[in-house]
Amino acid sequence: MELPPTPPRITIAANGVRMIELAGEIADGIVGWYQSLEYVRDVTMPALRRGAERAGRSLEGFDATVGFPAVITRDDSGLELAKGQVMMYATALGSAPAYLESARAAGFGEDAEAIGERVRAGDLRGAVNLVPDEMVDAMVMAGSAERVRGRIERYREAGLNGVHVLPSPPGGYYPLYEDHFPVESLSQLPEFDFPGLIRSFENAIELLGS
Repeated sequence: MELPPTPPRITIAANGVRMIELAGEIADGIVGWYQSLEYVRDVTMPALRRGAERAGRSLEGFDATVGFPAVITRDDSGLELAKGQVMMYATALGSAPAYLESARAAGFGEDAEAIGERVRAGDLRGAVNLVPDEMVDAMVMAGSAERVRGRIERYREAGLNGVHVLPSPPGGYYPLYEDHFPVESLSQLPEFDFPGLIRSFENAIELLGS
């Protein structure tokens, strides 16, 4: 079998400190998710540097990227429409405990705890209503293209060389794994808005691409 002329690049998905350090030590890139600017600056980038130093190498050429749920709109109405996504990830600790640490790093630890209490009590709508606009702005990509472009630039200044924007259904939320939400609360889930998701993709392409 003929080998490729250059070895394939290895990218690790990581949010927790140990996995981020491992990426810095052995990989060519990282894909994080739902990481606040403060978490990237104070946790992700230092952990990558520690891992690289352990391996005796630099991060030159390393792809440091993070992805976010996104609801891009012509005005800032997307902040309200993305609150369900913030509630989802703020309470998905069975998927990644670092989601809560990311919110804490941005100063929204108490908000995340209160949202989690509402979810555990089976009140999903009440949990969404507890999400402040400021937390949405800090944790996902939402609102006008101008607002989102500004956030992307701040992430680049913090050390990332890539930001992934994943359009999400406006106003939507759903469990990320079994037992994420109490079974008795599942009747509160909004109907999945597939046309809205398509519009979300179209908005992201039109507004961010212009």
